[in-house]
Amino acid sequence: MGECMGSASASGRNLNYDALLTGLVVGSINTPTYLAVPVQDAGVVDQFLADLDKEFARTAREKGGQSWWSLSQDFYRINEPNGRSTRCVSFAFTAVKWRAFWERIGNTLYVSSRKSVLDDLWNLNEKLAKGGEAAADITAPTEVKAHAMLRVRPQNWNEILADYRLGWAENNRLACLKNLGPISNAARGMELPAGPWAKGDAERLGSRAQLEANRLYTVYYFCPEGGHYLLNENGKDVACSVHGSALHPTQAMAPDENRSMGKLMQSFAGMTAALTFMEDGLHAVVTLDRK
Repeated sequence: MGECMGSASASGRNLNYDALLTGLVVGSINTPTYLAVPVQDAGVVDQFLADLDKEFARTAREKGGQSWWSLSQDFYRINEPNGRSTRCVSFAFTAVKWRAFWERIGNTLYVSSRKSVLDDLWNLNEKLAKGGEAAADITAPTEVKAHAMLRVRPQNWNEILADYRLGWAENNRLACLKNLGPISNAARGMELPAGPWAKGDAERLGSRAQLEANRLYTVYYFCPEGGHYLLNENGKDVACSVHGSALHPTQAMAPDENRSMGKLMQSFAGMTAALTFMEDGLHAVVTLDRK
């Protein structure tokens, strides 16, 4: 969700449901993601999954295109000695393959991007069952009641933190580089010192151009990473001390830990997004837990 929201804002578009769903699907390819659906009648669900197996097996045997760029599909079941049976469907595009696993565990049907996630859920369900606790929905906070819910499990946050840090650093760079055009335009109308510039003139004049751009465009331009805008001696081009210029972009692998975004990511301890259908429309509540 963080990548989706950041990409939408960085590209100048408002976040919509299509962008959100696309972001969740694409993000699930590389991250341990799962969908949990409560089950009311286990027999009906098991019969439906058995019928679905036949359809997946049939389509997997159909030959697709023979070109290098064709998309191929595969399907199989993973049967284990303890009675578990996990389904898997995979889609291969050239050398890239994406897999989806699903299994009914207790009173919940799970669809996951990784088999290891289902193993964790199975083990947790077994522990709860031995303890006499209900395991109909073992992943949802008991205080949250909604028709649909997305939850980031804090114990797995560190596994994907590096990817999110890089994504937010990229968005910060894109946002900063978009400021260079207006600031450069403002610099062209400024009076520049004659002769060679002294040390610090590039930053001083860049700061002046930044303030002038703020006044002209009624927008507050700034670098999200705390960089300074530097004016080139030709008086036409502006670069950032952190992100460089449009032709020579640079960035770090993660946002500065001392800036607001870096501090926010360090304090993150979980997130729950709940969607509830009400008479007056769809209610969405996002709860962020912080350390």
